Amino acid sequence: MMRALQPEMFDTLYELFADRLPDPPTHPKGGCRRRISDRVCFEGILWRFVTGAAWETIEAQLRYQVSDTTLRARRTEWVNAGVFHQLMEDCLATYHELIGIDMADVAIDGSAQLAPGGGPDTNNCPGSKGRKAMKWSIAVDASGIGLGALITSGSANDYPLLQPTLDQVCARDWTAAIERLQLDRGYGYPSLPDKLTHHQINDVIVTMRNKPNQGRVNRPGFCIRSFQRLEGSNDASKEGLHA
Repeated sequence: MMRALQPEMFDTLYELFADRLPDPPTHPKGGCRRRISDRVCFEGILWRFVTGAAWETIEAQLRYQVSDTTLRARRTEWVNAGVFHQLMEDCLATYHELIGIDMADVAIDGSAQLAPGGGPDTNNCPGSKGRKAMKWSIAVDASGIGLGALITSGSANDYPLLQPTLDQVCARDWTAAIERLQLDRGYGYPSLPDKLTHHQINDVIVTMRNKPNQGRVNRPGFCIRSFQRLEGSNDASKEGLHA
C-alpha cells in the first residue's frame, strides 16, 4: 500500500484519475477564492486511504497547501460524481487483462467498522459497546482482490447484504460466473439457495446455522455444507443443500 505514495506510482495513478474528473462546479454567487489544485487534493485523499491518518494530520503533511475541510469537500464531490467507482472498475479491468481475476473461489463476508464521529449511515453495532459503526459487505476473488463492496448501517445483518453484493460482482462479463462461493455461518440459512437462483454459481461452501432448540455446536463439530446448483426448478435447487 505504501508504494502508492511513491512518486512514480502516484504520477501514474493521478493520470488515470485526472482523465475522469468532472468540470469543477460553478460558484452560486459568481466569484470565489482560487480553487485548490485537484492534484494536491488527490494526494491528500490518497494519504488518507493508505495511512488512515486524520484529515488534520494530512493537512500538516501537505504543508498546509490545502485545508482538511477542502479535502473532505473534494472527496464528497468526486464520490457523488462516481469518479472513484469508475477508477476502481478500470483498475479491475486492467488487472484482469494483465494478470487475471481468479473466480475459482470467491469469498463474501461482512465487517463492522467503528465510526466515532457518527453520521447518517451509522448505528449501534452488536459488540461495539454502544458506539456507532458502519457495516461493510465485501467480496474478494481467490487472490484477495476486491470485486465489490457495500457500505450500510452498522446494525445491518450480513445475510440481506449477500444478494446486492453478488449483484455487484456478477454485473461484469468477466466476473459473472463464480466457480465456488465461500460463506461463513452468518449466511447459513435454509433460504440461501433462493438468493443464489439468479447468479451463475456452481458450488457454495457454507457452515449452516444451528436449528432452533438444537443447542450450541462446538467449532470442532461444525459441519461444512455444500450447495450444488442443479438444473431445473427452485425446489430441485433446494435439494442440493446437503451435509
